[in-house]
Amino acid sequence: MLYVVVFCKLGAGAEPLKPLRGRALRPGDTIFVVAPARTPDEARISRAKARLVELGFNVVIPTNLFRKNGYLAG
Repeated sequence: MLYVVVFCKLGAGAEPLKPLRGRALRPGDTIFVVAPARTPDEARISRAKARLVELGFNVVIPTNLFRKNGYLAG
């Protein structure tokens, strides 16, 4: 299940829309780890995954999460 919070405004003078929020995560839900800006520290991600699994979540870490392209993520 995917949860997204969306904020948007439609043109000049339009009233902003209220954010759309899904329900809170519950044990058994899946968390997919992403790193949109830079390559994450593998040790920190490993510790975070272990803690989330302890809390009952399914954690997906993509195989290319730790790729690098210069100082940017792969």
